[in-house]
Amino acid sequence: MLGIVLQNPLSLRYNAGAAHLRFVLDQTAKSISFKRLHLLQSIPPLFRSLVLSSEGASSSIDLPATEKPNAVVSLFYSYGFSEDQVELIMEKNSKLLSSSPERTIKPKLDYLLHFGYSQSELVALVSSDPHLLGVSLEKRIIHNLNLLKQLLGTEELVKRAVARFSRLSRYNLEKCIVPNVEALRMHGVPDKRIIQAVASFPRVMTHKPDSISNVAMELKELGIDPSTRAFIVGINAKIAMTQSVWDSKEAIYKSFGWSDEDFMSAFKRHPYCMLNSEGKIKKMMHFYVHKLGWDPAFLSKNPLLIDLSLERRVLPRCAVLNILASRRLLGREATLLKLLLLAERSFEANYVVKYSKDITVTREAFEGMIEEDFTALRAWDERIRKNEN
Repeated sequence: MLGIVLQNPLSLRYNAGAAHLRFVLDQTAKSISFKRLHLLQSIPPLFRSLVLSSEGASSSIDLPATEKPNAVVSLFYSYGFSEDQVELIMEKNSKLLSSSPERTIKPKLDYLLHFGYSQSELVALVSSDPHLLGVSLEKRIIHNLNLLKQLLGTEELVKRAVARFSRLSRYNLEKCIVPNVEALRMHGVPDKRIIQAVASFPRVMTHKPDSISNVAMELKELGIDPSTRAFIVGINAKIAMTQSVWDSKEAIYKSFGWSDEDFMSAFKRHPYCMLNSEGKIKKMMHFYVHKLGWDPAFLSKNPLLIDLSLERRVLPRCAVLNILASRRLLGREATLLKLLLLAERSFEANYVVKYSKDITVTREAFEGMIEEDFTALRAWDERIRKNEN
């Protein structure tokens, strides 16, 4: 609970000369919430002391010194912030407690609502980054959101970008975003891809322009077309991780049999394969290579498979398909690869619901209640792929 501090180690220090309040949060200390404090202010001093004493708190708290922070907190409540959210905001940026609620905070909240943020979106944004309320409304918030709207085209895309990296609303965008946009244009990236880059990977787009330009040149040398989404994803993948993390992920792929050519082929086809965690890469490669018996080179040509969820998609589908293959109910209409990539609704309709009346275990397998060794499925898939070749 966010509180006015009554006893050490949680302490309230009020410097009358500097008019500065400092709150230090300690969950173990006894405190009074701002809602509680507001009620106490309306109680006569004698009864107030009795209430505080009964709660084990000191009655020497200086209530007039809490008027400004109390007004700040009340303002947040009036905009739909919960007490927990206000506590989080003050913990992240305690300076707001000594700010003028009407002159400093309220105009910024009102502008964000006017720009197009809903109340819930406003609460989420400020809770994630309370420091944006400490920057200039005109020079930063208004200027930055208008610049982003000019670049991205719609308020929705601006909100999407800021939600992914809230500091866009308070950084000097002329020194980061604008030079990087120009750098991408110089390398032949069309505006629609630049919009995708800023909206989807805003943090990366605030890196030094030289870094963006160097990576763009590297990707072009690899043969990745600057007009494709893969180019933008590739920039994000190369910049978003350190070289040691990159090398570690590359080593994991190669430990399952990928050659240098396999690795570069996979990255060029689907750069997202490098954005998965090391744990997921190991898990997915192990399943495909050791459980399904797929050749590593085959996976390098279909790196999208690494992105799939093993628990929610791959295992349930393989369990269902293994049952159907063991009863010779799978035809030659599709390979296992295509069936794993098939839309969820289509797969369930054609391979679960279709057979659930006759084979009740298909539903159980699809819901993860049956484990299989996939022997029948592997044999069926090998026959299909041989016939394709």
